[in-house]
Amino acid sequence: MTPEKSRLLRRVVLILLLLAFVLLFIFDVFDFLHDRERVENFFNDSGIFGPVLYVLAFVAAQPLSLPGAALIIPATFVWSWWEVLVYSMLGGIIASSIGFIVARWLAQDWVRKRLPQRFIGWEKRFVKNALSPQ
Repeated sequence: MTPEKSRLLRRVVLILLLLAFVLLFIFDVFDFLHDRERVENFFNDSGIFGPVLYVLAFVAAQPLSLPGAALIIPATFVWSWWEVLVYSMLGGIIASSIGFIVARWLAQDWVRKRLPQRFIGWEKRFVKNALSPQ
């Protein structure tokens, strides 16, 4: 990715995050989250969309460095512990996959600039002999 595209991508992501934050305020999402009963009723009444929204929230929380416990503990008020485990694991796997894709293909130059030189040598060897025993 060229430096111009990389800068453009960073600006687009920043603008989208700011827009999302403003929309959360406009639609009073933060006030909604303070009422435990409303949140429970919302997710229980949402049917299949409740778990889908939870997984999407879990995916969105990772790039924001929000601790998983901030979503897992409240989710136990809505679903059983094993359902929360499945939904959280699914969200974590999806978020990690997206993070890998972004780091590997979209932000490769940005990440490479921040890596110590010794890791770059390892990366070159890995690219050349990915799974061979040499």
